Amino acid sequence: MPLNLVYAMYDYLSASPNYLFLPQLEDVLGQIQQINLPGTDKEHENWRYKLSLNVEDWLCDERVLKLAMIMKDKYSN
Repeated sequence: MPLNLVYAMYDYLSASPNYLFLPQLEDVLGQIQQINLPGTDKEHENWRYKLSLNVEDWLCDERVLKLAMIMKDKYSN
């Protein structure tokens, strides 16, 4: 999914009335690997895989920072 569409989607979703909103970092990082493959338990380790960006680098990544600004603008009011 194009990154500008990801930002637009989260901008729209974060404007909805909600008490909890958890964006998927995988969308912002452009990961296409599906984390949960239904019907598998031994062939594929469901619910875990490595992100393409280390946790230590999240605060320096422009994509993550832009998402944080979108979220901040919506929830700081």
